[in-house]
Amino acid sequence: MVIDVKLLLSYESEELTIAADEIVFNEGSQSDHYYQIKSGSVKLVNSFSGAEFTHAYAYKGESLGEEFLLSNHPFSYTAIARKNTVVFRLSRNKFLQIIHKYPDAQFNLLQIMAARMRYKNIMMYVIATLAPSQKILAFLKLYKEFKYYPGSLPYEIPFTRQEIANMIGIRVETVIRNIKGLEKNGELKIIKRKIFL
Repeated sequence: MVIDVKLLLSYESEELTIAADEIVFNEGSQSDHYYQIKSGSVKLVNSFSGAEFTHAYAYKGESLGEEFLLSNHPFSYTAIARKNTVVFRLSRNKFLQIIHKYPDAQFNLLQIMAARMRYKNIMMYVIATLAPSQKILAFLKLYKEFKYYPGSLPYEIPFTRQEIANMIGIRVETVIRNIKGLEKNGELKIIKRKIFL
């Protein structure tokens, strides 16, 4: 959790209920609010020529778009609820008051933004340079690490083959074929159509 819920509520954040497939905010719109997910999940996407590129998925306790709020730039992606989702929405001024007054909230935000920058830097390399099977495996391992899954037990990847394709910029058919190859080579497991790493 980025900002404690009690703190958000004490600063008059709104609770918004967003239906599945509805937009939280649009690419190109001005960022005037801080968003934090109370329940549900959101995907962050760019759409062009009928195709979709997914930057990330955000879940309960995670924040959305604060980099645009802090830099005073419009959103560079659209946020769409994946299922019925509830978010806290806080005005820019109230968000900045919290960040100035509460060093712990500021530090949490900095840590999360640094982790996201690292993730994006690695993903740029993965997308730009590796062969499809290497892209898929590198992405799955990075996602597992980024979500702080420390266990040695197999981790269930929470994405469909289409969602994986959208996140690494390749066709779903290529993902399906390469995942089968990765399973054959012992790099991952498929149990009841779910991918485990």
